[in-house]
Amino acid sequence: MTTDTTARIGEVLRKAREARGESLESVSQELRIRLDYLAGLEAGDWSRFPAEVYGQGFLRTYAKHLGLNADELVAWRRAELAAVAPTPAPAEVGPPRREAVRRSPATASGRGYGWAVAALLVIFVGGLWLIRQRHQTTALPRPSAAPSHLSLPATPSRARPSTPPSPPMASAAGAVRVLASQTQTTVEVSQAPIAVSVQFQAPCWVQAWSNGTEVNPGTTYYAGQELALTGQSSVRLVLGNSGGAQLTVNGHSLGTVGPSGAVRTVQVVVTPNA
Repeated sequence: MTTDTTARIGEVLRKAREARGESLESVSQELRIRLDYLAGLEAGDWSRFPAEVYGQGFLRTYAKHLGLNADELVAWRRAELAAVAPTPAPAEVGPPRREAVRRSPATASGRGYGWAVAALLVIFVGGLWLIRQRHQTTALPRPSAAPSHLSLPATPSRARPSTPPSPPMASAAGAVRVLASQTQTTVEVSQAPIAVSVQFQAPCWVQAWSNGTEVNPGTTYYAGQELALTGQSSVRLVLGNSGGAQLTVNGHSLGTVGPSGAVRTVQVVVTPNA
């Protein structure tokens, strides 16, 4: 679906590319973004992307390559999504309907007859119980009185040993501690260098930094591909589809850091006390 905003974004991208004398094919090969996705950005056709997060990631990467303000273009797209979001209509609330229940004379008379039979049964059973109580002459023996108190030997209390906290994972490459929140996973390693390996099981857009310097401006990887990163002080990744990527840090397998389709940030830092 093409709107005024997406068409305006596409026009800005196309004019900037043409001013640099670049073709869509050459940009696609350099950024490793499919040609169809770049054409969709310039045409304002966001239906070509598998998810909104992919489109915004491609837009940010393409804008940075062209020397444009990537944050401003992404903000345009997000503002458009907020403006066109449908508002649910309030449900009509009214008093509950009451349906009149009509009882036939036959039903009323039948219920009255039932109550009369039930009353006669209660009187009959009560009379039998009274007659049985009068004929019971054998007294039941009373139970012996229980002692007022019992003296029990004191049992020495035993203190339960405290359970020591589980230590962080450790290996020849050093200890690793994982601290996860809803949007970010922080991995602390005890010694440098940092070695991060990412194995992909599904398409995933990735942006990466090493020691605070951007080393991957935004690339889409596919199932079967692998990405290796190293750093002396820190490694940072942004995963567009965290459920489609398996992470290994300094030889420790962390698995996935989020569900499929969720954007997650992974920050790996060197902490000597980890």
